[in-house]
Amino acid sequence: MKTRWTILALTACLSFGVAACDAQKKDDKAAEDKDDEKKDDKDEGDEDGDEKAGGKGLDHPDNDADIVKLAKGALGCEWQDNYGLKSSCEELKTWNKEKKLRDKEATPTLLNMLEDDKKEVRWLAANTLSSASGYTSDKDAAKRVFAVAEKEKDPVVGERVGRLVGQIRVDKTGMDGDIKKMLAEHDNQKVRKGIVGSVLFNNRKEGGFYDLLTKMAREEKDKEVRKAAAAAFWTGGSERKDDTCNLWLELAADSDKDIAGHSAYHCSWWSTGGGCQDQWGKLLDTIEARAKKGDVQETFMTSALGWLQKQKEADDATKKRALEVAKAVIENDKNAKSARSDSLRIIGEHD
Repeated sequence: MKTRWTILALTACLSFGVAACDAQKKDDKAAEDKDDEKKDDKDEGDEDGDEKAGGKGLDHPDNDADIVKLAKGALGCEWQDNYGLKSSCEELKTWNKEKKLRDKEATPTLLNMLEDDKKEVRWLAANTLSSASGYTSDKDAAKRVFAVAEKEKDPVVGERVGRLVGQIRVDKTGMDGDIKKMLAEHDNQKVRKGIVGSVLFNNRKEGGFYDLLTKMAREEKDKEVRKAAAAAFWTGGSERKDDTCNLWLELAADSDKDIAGHSAYHCSWWSTGGGCQDQWGKLLDTIEARAKKGDVQETFMTSALGWLQKQKEADDATKKRALEVAKAVIENDKNAKSARSDSLRIIGEHD
């Protein structure tokens, strides 16, 4: 039919001249444009339909309907920039109490939610997947978690997603190289901090993470990530107990007063395998030296003296020495007021 009209148009051109040909070309062009518009509208409609039919995140068609209903209730809770959904919100409490979320059957829906465009949905999924550990040994599921973490920009969601990455079992997934690369290169500090804080939980011997975190505890430039690395051995350091205790003893003398205080605290309080008994004497030497220089600026360091009073394995001589060090903290007014006050409390409770 189109060929017939084209022949007729050419005949008209020959009969009536160039003007008729130009007019015909304009008519043909307008008709073609109109057909293209209709085609584009149809294509866009098909795309919208496909997206609506498929969906992703919370709207994924394969999601568990009961979980989605609970999630929508929790997502009505107030968002707090430094934490996430408000913990005192009743709908979030209801979500957290739901036993179904602890089953591996909930993992597919939670993974879908983790891929949602909305940070609130990702936060809710990440906060829950930490307990539903079905993804940690499943390489395909673990890769989905990793892919979310790779592009996560939000700091609050980032730390929680980082924890999920850290919990991936490298002996089951072979992802130790991927995780180390993310730990070294990710531009979201909170993602790195999250990985550091959880990677030893399921990978105490595997992947070389113990040695990597030891290096980070000594050399990492980002203060928060370094602090997290030093603290990570609390849950993952028991396989190499002496190395863990010696690291904390070393860091108790660190120039970063915050890390020094926390490390002294860990060295005194850790009770795994009898605690760091072999390091307690030297730890008291370290704290006393800092006290005499007026360099005790953290109550975590003086709390270490109090915890030694409560350690079952600490003998009377160790406890007495700890009280003498507390007195040394009080006597030097260059030490922080809070540290001196805490030392006074310890003496009042145990002397």
